[in-house]
Amino acid sequence: MTARKIVDWRCNPRRLHSALGYISLAEAEGRAAYPCPLFRGKIMDQFYSELKGWRGAIGSALGFLALLTGALWNFHLNRRRDAELRLQEARSIAAALYGEILHIRKAAALLASRYARRYLDLGISWTRREVDGHFVAELKLPEPLLFRALAPKVGLLPSSTISAVVQFYSDAYEGLR
Repeated sequence: MTARKIVDWRCNPRRLHSALGYISLAEAEGRAAYPCPLFRGKIMDQFYSELKGWRGAIGSALGFLALLTGALWNFHLNRRRDAELRLQEARSIAAALYGEILHIRKAAALLASRYARRYLDLGISWTRREVDGHFVAELKLPEPLLFRALAPKVGLLPSSTISAVVQFYSDAYEGLR
């Protein structure tokens, strides 16, 4: 047998210990079974033999932990996706209500200008009796269709936006009831 220089670094990689000299090949093969002096002896042999019986349970426990970790990560990703969908829905609701508010404001401005023009045409002595039914029928604000349709979803908006929207609709339609 030839002698080889064996450095046993597997037990403690920071510090080279034991077997820094020349040893025989038989001794090197004997050390391969137990790379560290701590693992040599009867106690570790018993531990290894007992551990072989628990391989299935340990594998199952590690598999369950991996499954649990994957499920929790999936839950986290679903929550993040749902939050993004709620944010997009809130933005679309706000945009739709903003469009309807602009339409109602434009209709209110047109109504006010027609009413003012009619007032200037008839003069100061104008009374409510002199206004015909067709003129009154023309001077109605459009119905708030989107607000009524989106009323259950208004809660997705920020509180400042909700209060501004509700204040607008209550001011715009207060005298019409």
